[in-house]
Amino acid sequence: MIFLASYTTEEKDIPLDQDLVIHDSCGQYGRYQPFYMANTLRLFFIPLGRFNKRFFVRMTCCGEIYGLKEEVGLALLRGKKSSIRPQDLVDINNYAGSGLKKCPSCGILVESADFYCKNCGQRL
Repeated sequence: MIFLASYTTEEKDIPLDQDLVIHDSCGQYGRYQPFYMANTLRLFFIPLGRFNKRFFVRMTCCGEIYGLKEEVGLALLRGKKSSIRPQDLVDINNYAGSGLKKCPSCGILVESADFYCKNCGQRL
């Protein structure tokens, strides 16, 4: 008998309808696009469970990524909250326990243990 199992990291957007904000870093108008990353265990392509959920926000104006407080991310995921405030954001470099870093070439989030970027192939 053969079992096909995989353990992957997946990224999933959280729908949010919010007004434009002025991003402090780039000075342009943009929106907060929340998403989460989770490790997923699959058996025969069927997800058995998601572990280690981490919440983030991507700015639509320049693509900058921030960590999002877990309680805010969970409330958004459950539909109990409809907005994100600047004080809910955490600098990705100070986001404790994220286990992630940004690729210096393309800016995508990758696992800290990765040696190469999954998006552009750049050595990290």
